[in-house]
Amino acid sequence: SKWNMDRTWQAVDIGGTRWLLLDGQFGPTWDPDHALYDRDFASFGDAQLAWVDEQISDGLPTFLVFHHPPNFVRVNESSGLIPDLFTLIASHGDTVQGVFTGHMHLWMETSSMWDRPGYGLAATRYDPRNWWVMDIDVATGDWSIPRASEVQYASYWFDGEQPEETTLRRVSKPT
Repeated sequence: SKWNMDRTWQAVDIGGTRWLLLDGQFGPTWDPDHALYDRDFASFGDAQLAWVDEQISDGLPTFLVFHHPPNFVRVNESSGLIPDLFTLIASHGDTVQGVFTGHMHLWMETSSMWDRPGYGLAATRYDPRNWWVMDIDVATGDWSIPRASEVQYASYWFDGEQPEETTLRRVSKPT
């Protein structure tokens, strides 16, 4: 088991939506004894992929959150029923509403890679303004990210400009 835990992923239901917090360091790319071993890439493993499939199957609008962006997620990680996360997401139509990742430390728009809204979130280490709040209408299931249009994608800085008070060190969260 990883970190003496049987499972390092979880589901959280909030306001009529489900958030799946996944562990991309659980599958074969993180197993030194596996032929696909390559720690540059996320993989989720058969057990986690089956669990994600089960969580999505009830049709609740679902968002996925994990570390690696799509260009660092292993395709065909398994010879089982669910070959990879891309296939799993596609098999559930519009149930998966969005995919949020990190890793690159800069803002990324990754929707084309997931065939649904997808974003790489920038690190607050570089800019304390690098955070979002989502509006979710629990009656209709509609959701939006009010500040999404303000982001300068492919940048470490929220609006493309480095704040004067920020250097490449941890900064405290804005109050």
